Amino acid sequence: MTINEEILQSYFVYVKDPHTNKIKRIAFPSDIQIGTSGNPAELQLLGRFSLNSVEYQVSPANDGIINTSNNDTIVNVVSGSSSFIPSSGRISVNLPDAPRDGQVHIIKDFSGRGAIIPIDIFPDETKYTIDQQSYVTINLAFGSKAIHWHNNSWHVFAEANVSSGGSTGPTGYTGPGNFTGYTGYTGYTGYTGYTGPGNFTGYTGYTGYTGPGNFTGYTGYTGPGNFTGYTGYTGYTGYTGPGNFTGYTGYTGPRISLGIVVAMGRGYPLT
Repeated sequence: MTINEEILQSYFVYVKDPHTNKIKRIAFPSDIQIGTSGNPAELQLLGRFSLNSVEYQVSPANDGIINTSNNDTIVNVVSGSSSFIPSSGRISVNLPDAPRDGQVHIIKDFSGRGAIIPIDIFPDETKYTIDQQSYVTINLAFGSKAIHWHNNSWHVFAEANVSSGGSTGPTGYTGPGNFTGYTGYTGYTGYTGYTGPGNFTGYTGYTGYTGPGNFTGYTGYTGPGNFTGYTGYTGYTGYTGPGNFTGYTGYTGPRISLGIVVAMGRGYPLT
């Protein structure tokens, strides 16, 4: 019996460090189930967690048609050289047959050419669907879809659309004698971010504080009270006429009886 045959017939295989006698790894050559139907059990991981990751190259040999297996958890689709495009202009990824409930497959546009060469994901048989559709598509650069099998149907439970913008095509070559070649094509524009809830009103700004109401200005000053006006001047004495005739007495000038009084009132603050 060979070593490989012995391993396949063992319950488990372990690797031990001969210097420290520590077990470094344990491998189980068969499937492992935690718990039973109707009696679930816990699996606790306190370290790293890895999934099987495979890579499929798109080439003229397969013309962009990829058939996955049940053991391909992460499927990285590599679209090959930039010059090769499948005859259909698209890549087809066929999911495996006879999956188990809860079986997960993650399809990833590994080369970032999903916007140029879309990746269509199909069930293994036409009688099955993916979210009630015959297929789903990755059409953005570096996009991915996570799909699981449940109740005789495939379902998308997560997807990533990571394209952030179109890439600029190659610059055209320069022709002879100052002839400028064609300008390279512009890449596809990245998707637009989702729109927020409609009619969303922004927060109202704070209202400025109100100044003190009925603010009374400073009271104006009071003018000097009882100011007496100037006394009018005395008129000239009348001249004496001929023959003891007494002339007219000069008139007394007007007397200003009261000066101007400045009225009190509310004024404005002096500045």
